[in-house]
Parts: sequence; structure tokens; C-alpha cells
Amino acid sequence: MSNPVVKQFQTQINHTCLLTWNELKKNSLAWLAPLPVLTGVFWWSSRQAWTPLSLNAAGTWAYLLTAIVLIMVYGLQAFSGEADRKTLDFILTKPLAPLAILFAKYLPGLIIFMIWRHFFNLFLKPDFASLNLPQGIGIEWAMLTFLTVHAVSVFSGLLSRGLERFFVITVMTATMSSAAYYLWHKIFTLITVNFLWFDIPPQLRFFLEKLLPCYLAVLCLLLPLTGVYWSLKSKTRLWRFKPALGLSGAWLLTLLIIEFACFLFNPQVWPDRDCQTGDWHPQSGVVLAGVKKAAVDSTSQSYLSLNRNGRKPRIIHTETDLKNPRFSPDGARIVFSENGRLKIMNLTDKTLLDIGEGEVAAWGGDGASLIAAKKIGPRGLSRLYLIDLKNKQTRSLTSQQLEISDLVWDSERERLYLLSYTDRLSRMDLRDFSIKEIPFPEDDPPKLFGAVRPNLRLEKQDGLLFIGQVFDRTIKVYILNPENEVIRFSEEKSDFRILTNGPLLFNQEGTAYLWPRIDGGFVYQATYYDPDHHHHHHDHDHHHDYDDHKH
Repeated sequence: MSNPVVKQFQTQINHTCLLTWNELKKNSLAWLAPLPVLTGVFWWSSRQAWTPLSLNAAGTWAYLLTAIVLIMVYGLQAFSGEADRKTLDFILTKPLAPLAILFAKYLPGLIIFMIWRHFFNLFLKPDFASLNLPQGIGIEWAMLTFLTVHAVSVFSGLLSRGLERFFVITVMTATMSSAAYYLWHKIFTLITVNFLWFDIPPQLRFFLEKLLPCYLAVLCLLLPLTGVYWSLKSKTRLWRFKPALGLSGAWLLTLLIIEFACFLFNPQVWPDRDCQTGDWHPQSGVVLAGVKKAAVDSTSQSYLSLNRNGRKPRIIHTETDLKNPRFSPDGARIVFSENGRLKIMNLTDKTLLDIGEGEVAAWGGDGASLIAAKKIGPRGLSRLYLIDLKNKQTRSLTSQQLEISDLVWDSERERLYLLSYTDRLSRMDLRDFSIKEIPFPEDDPPKLFGAVRPNLRLEKQDGLLFIGQVFDRTIKVYILNPENEVIRFSEEKSDFRILTNGPLLFNQEGTAYLWPRIDGGFVYQATYYDPDHHHHHHDHDHHHDYDDHKH
């Protein structure tokens, strides 16, 4: 004697298979809709020795949009015929569970679509990397959209008729896809601020590219399918429908996990694309002054970030209009300008010392004194002051009012180099305060206007002054020889990955520099200089990433 449960299950399977077969026969013309296109692609491929047709970005978008329309039609026809003919009640009275009816109505269209996709992929080669998606991750999100559109189309075919279906399709698909993409992009951002793209561990990259999109696709699918199932069980109220409650809990749990991961692993700051000032100390790391939030007036909310070797960048100070950070010679302190006042931060205990007004300051060789430029009057001119940190005294160096955007102090040779806001570099002799203007090379000078200006670094042993600038995706390095006081164009490097107008930071010996990259990292590169050579150009120097995640 057979088991009644087994017999009932076999009956359900038989009826489901029969309904599925009827669906396949009833919609045979719709299933064959892509056949003319496939025939044309087949003919073209046969004329090209069976080489797949490579699609550019426009062709790839056309391929995806056509597939979306096809999968929407396949989904709509699942219940739309019964809805149009008002035979839906007759379908629901068949001796099948609502879930089996949904299964038989939903899967045929999806299966036929996957078969067509397989055949088209034999002759077409879409370039998903060319799409405007993060790192070219396209096919996973394309499939997520296909599945979501198909599921919503089934739901729309069940709920209503006419144009209302397309309204439901548009709104629900956009809502679910946007929510899924928002969650995915938060994880994408979290990973990319902790790793450069090519340094992401394989397991983490597999999770980002495959597992997470598939999981979110399942969540997107379950929403309309749960709605269809609930509609077929219309006697149950939605807030008492357990699958709906479980799905809501899954979405909420996913959101909470992602938000917690961002809170736990997200670094406080990454090198800012708009920062223009900073300093590099081989032992203490890289300090940058970046804009946190643009303001309406002339001031701006800013931050100082410290990127130590082998660690994530961290915010060490947030205030108004921070700029021109400079490490002390021993790397234990940083002087910077905050809203027109100079402050010194001790990196050991993060204490701040206000040392008076000033826009920029240069350390002496012993780290016990500073020369600062303080703006005087409305014309933007500055006056120089000597600040004795040991005796806590400040005195005026000269009564001259000068145009100063940056300065470097060569305390051993009693020289002060002053950079203007326009096109001049000057040398001041601190013994008699005489000033000599030193011209840049006429054939290829650096750019000096507004906030765009070079970065300076004094090499103490020979007194060489390195002048570097990042502008228009190009790095240029100049060298001032103190013996003949002639500025030579030393080298340049062009690269599309260079972040334009970012800070170019030299080490203390002038043998290497850091330049910012568009993905948020820094690249370390050796520099080779000969003060007697007029120009040394190189585009293929060895370089490696100076990124805190590489150490």
C-alpha cells in the first residue's frame, strides 16, 4: 500500500510538469522571438571563420537592454494571458499548491532566456569591462537585473493588466536594484579604501565580484516572488505571512551587517583628492592637509591626516582652514597653519601649541626655531618672523613686505628660499637680508597661479633645493644648485594615473619622491639628479607603491 504523502507529492510533480509543458507549448512563438537575430549573428560569424563578434560599450549596452526587454516579456506573459482573459481564478482552482503554480509559471521563461543567452554568447563577445561600473564588474549586475526584472514582470502580470504592469515593473525593479547596488557599493568602497585594486586578496575579490552580487540577487528575487505567493494565498494578511516577515528580516540583517562592517573596518580618511599641501618624513610617514567640507565663505573645514608606514591613514586633527603641514627634522612634531595661526602638534601625545599668527613656517636644522610668514594688510603680502621655541620668543626678521606662498630655510648656509604666488623664486641672505630673484627655465617653467604651486624640499648636505609639481597628469622636477643659483629642469613623468595638482613630496635627501594616484594611493619613485645636466627625462623608472597596505 503506497504512502499517501508520497502519492500526493507524485501527483503534484506530475501536475507541475504538465502545467510547465503547457506553458512551453502555449508561448512557443514568444520563445522563438530572438531566432531571427541569432540567425543573423550565426551568418556573420560563419563569414568570419566563426570568430565571435566583439562588442564595444555601445554594443554591450544594446545587448543588455535587448536582453532586459526579452526577459521582461517572458515574465509578463507568465500570468498576463490569464489576467487578460480573466481565467486566473480558473488556474488557481487547479489541484496544485500556489507555490507549484508559481514555479511552473516562472521557470519556463527563465530557462528559455538562459538557453538563448548561451547560444548568443557563442557568437557575441560583449565587453562588460567597458561599462560604467566599478572595476568592470558588469555581468553579475546584469544577471541581477535580469532576474529582478523577470520576477517583477511575473508579479506585474499577476496583479494587473495594461500599462499598470510596466509601471510596477519600473518602480519595483528600480527600487530593489538600487537597494542592492547601494549595499554592494558600500562593501566595494570599504574594500577599495583598505586595498589597492590589484592588491585585494583573491578570496575577498571573489566575495565582492561573485558571492555578494549573487546573494543580493537572491534577496531581490525573493521580494516579488514572495509577493506573488502571498497574492495566491490571498486569505492570509501580509503582516501575518511568515515568508514576508522572514524576507524583511533578511534585508534588515544584511543592512545591519554591512553598516557594522563599515563602522569597524572603514579607515577614518583616505588621501584627499583636493589636498595640495603635505610633507613626507621617512620615519614618521606622510602628513596631508585636506578639505573635509567646502564652505560658502573663504574658510573651509579641513583635516590633517597622518599615513604612517604599515598603517591606515588616520585623522589627527580637524579644524578650520588647515594647510602647509611640515615635519620637524626629527619627525616628532608637525607645524601647520590653522585659520591663519601657526600651531605645533606633538605626535606622541597629540598636544597642540599655538605659536602665533602665520600662513606657513619652515623649521631650522636643530628643530628649535622656525621662520614664519605672517600676512600683513589686504594685498596678501607677508612679513617674516623668527620664532624661538626654546625661549618662547618671536621677533621680526625684516620690515619688508613680501609675496610668499611657501618658504624653505637653509639654516646652515643662512639662506631662506621664498616662493611667490605668481612666477618667482627668491633667495634671501639672512646675514644682510638681501634678496635675489632666481628665474625658472624659460622653455618649461612650473605653473604658478592661485593655489597651484610647486612643492619645495631642501637637501641639506649639498644645499640643493628640489622643486616639484604635479599638474595636468605630469610630474616635473626642478633643482636649484646653490653654487651657481641656477634652476635646472631635471626630469618629468607623464602618467594617466597621476592625480593632477596633488602634492609632490620629496624625501630629506632628494633621492625619491611620492606622487598621488587617482585611486587614492601614493607611488614611491626614485629620482636621479645631476645639477650640471640641463634636462633628464625618464618615463620608465622603476617604481613601487608607497601605500600603507603594502608594508
